[in-house]
Amino acid sequence: MMDARLNEWCGVAISEALALCLSEVPQLLVISHSTTAEAARGEVSRIEIAKSVGARYLIDGSCFPHEEGLRVIVKIVDGETSEQIWTGEFVNTQADVVSRERAIAASVAPQIWTVIDTSERRRFLSRVTPVRSNYEKYWKANALYRTWQKDDVATAAQMAAELVELDPACPWALSLAALTHALAHVLGALPAEARDRALGYCETGIRVGGDNVETLGYCAGALLLAGGDLERAGRIVDGALLILPDHQPTLFWGGWGDLLRGEPARARQRFETALRINPASGARGQMLCGIGYARMMEGQFVEAAADFARSLLIAPNFPLAELGSKLATAEETDPPREPVSAAFLRTALENLPAILQARS
Repeated sequence: MMDARLNEWCGVAISEALALCLSEVPQLLVISHSTTAEAARGEVSRIEIAKSVGARYLIDGSCFPHEEGLRVIVKIVDGETSEQIWTGEFVNTQADVVSRERAIAASVAPQIWTVIDTSERRRFLSRVTPVRSNYEKYWKANALYRTWQKDDVATAAQMAAELVELDPACPWALSLAALTHALAHVLGALPAEARDRALGYCETGIRVGGDNVETLGYCAGALLLAGGDLERAGRIVDGALLILPDHQPTLFWGGWGDLLRGEPARARQRFETALRINPASGARGQMLCGIGYARMMEGQFVEAAADFARSLLIAPNFPLAELGSKLATAEETDPPREPVSAAFLRTALENLPAILQARS
C-alpha cells in the first residue's frame, strides 16, 4: 500500500504538473490545485466547487503503486451537472519521481484537452436555442465546420465572420474565419470570393496573433485549403512548433502541408507524433487518412489501404479518405501503379466539390 501522505504528495505534484501542461493550451484557463482544494474543504458537492471557483470542468484523480512505478486514474467531471464524462488510466515506471510525474502529466493533458474540446463542440451543436454569447458562437462554428457538410461549413464561416465584425483584432476569430472560409471555398459552399476573404482573414490573423499557436495552425490550414503559398504555410507551421513543439493541431496542418509539398516521410512522422502524444485526438481519422496518402506517395498501397479503412471508421464524412481508399484498394496493373504524387493530392483538393457531388 502507498503511504497516505505519499499518495497526497504525489497527487498534488501531478496536479501542479498537469496544470502547467494544460496552461499551454491556448483555449484553456486553468485554475490551480490550491484554489480548488480550498473550495473543496468540507462537505460540498462538485457542482458547488465548480461554481465557487468559476470552472466548467473539474479534474479529479487517484494515485496507486504499480510495481516500481505509479498508476494514476484521472476523471473529468462536468461542473454544471456533476456527470463524470471521462476516465483515463496511466501507468509510468520511471524511477525518478519528478520525471515520472512530468511524464504522466504530459500523457494526460492532451487527452483531457480532447475530451473538453469535444464536449464543448457537442454541447453547442446539440443546442436548439440560438447562441447566446460569442463564446457559444465560437464553439458552435468549430463544431459545424468539422462535419464537412457544405451547409454546416457555410454557417460556420458566417458565424466566424460575425465574430470578426465584433472584434476585428481577435486572433482566434480571425483564424477561425480564415479556416472556415477556406474550407467553404474548397467545398464550394460559398461564392468564389470566399477564397479571397479567407486569405484576408489569414493575413490579419497572423499580424495580430503571431505568437498564438492556435492562430498560426488555423492560418496555415487556411493557406493550404485556399491554394495559398505552400512554402509560407510551412514556415508558419515551423514557427508555431518552435513555440509549442507538441501542439497537435499544428502537427496536423504541418503534416498535410508536407503532403501537398511532396514530403511524405515528414508528413507521416508529424501525424504519427501527434497520435502518439494523444491517441484519442478528435482529428485521428483525418490523420490516419494523411498517413495513408503518405504511404501511397511512397508506393506502399497495401499499408495505405489499412490506414484508409481505419480512417473511414472514425471519420466517414471525410471525402479525402474515401478517395484514398478507392485508390489504395484498386486492382494492381501491369506495370504496377506509380506512387501517388503531391500534384494529385493538390488537384483532389481543388476538385472536392465534384468528388462530393459524385458521392451523393
